[in-house]
Amino acid sequence: MREPAAPLVIARSIEEDIVLGRRHPRERLIEQDLCDLFHTHRGDVRLALFELEKKGLVERIPNRGATVRGLTPLEVQEIYAVREELEVMAVRIIPLPVAPADIGRLEELQRQHAAAIVRGDLLTMFYSNLRFHQVLFGLAAMPA
Repeated sequence: MREPAAPLVIARSIEEDIVLGRRHPRERLIEQDLCDLFHTHRGDVRLALFELEKKGLVERIPNRGATVRGLTPLEVQEIYAVREELEVMAVRIIPLPVAPADIGRLEELQRQHAAAIVRGDLLTMFYSNLRFHQVLFGLAAMPA
């Protein structure tokens, strides 16, 4: 028998499904189906859905369940505008000079991301971009 998946493992798996398009906007996320899929109980699934709600990927409606958040094109545009401003602010407040090892780490993550784009490897694109921004915001002493 398989061990139950922890809430963060469940959240990561569902997040990947959403980001990679395997789950669609406004798709219902049925707790019992997720319990069966991850061989766990509702408490773990609910914690995972709560984590995804905090990230803005899932909407939870009391007594109605959870759905994948459906974003309008305008909402997506606004999210990217905010992200762009955060990145610019992070770069402005990074203490200089930046250690060569930190620059090298950013360059390596950029190379991984570019190679993933060429290969069409969406999962690596997603995670290399995420890691790049974690390092960037870490250099600025900002929470990622």
